[in-house]
Amino acid sequence: MDMIERVARVLQSRDETYDVTDALDPCFMDDARAAIAAMREPTEEMVDQCMDAGHMRGDAEEIWERMIDAALEETK
Repeated sequence: MDMIERVARVLQSRDETYDVTDALDPCFMDDARAAIAAMREPTEEMVDQCMDAGHMRGDAEEIWERMIDAALEETK
């Protein structure tokens, strides 16, 4: 299961109009993709944590952006 589907399933599971046995509604895939895309730019706190682990600011931002890009490409 890729990240977009994982997020979509969590979103659907939190919607009381769906039962856990229901098939995944495609509208949640769009919502999941939008949510993940919104996370593409790391927050200052996220970058600071990565820098505390020994990475440089530019490296931390690039690593995070590449990870999000990879998650967004999984279902294309």
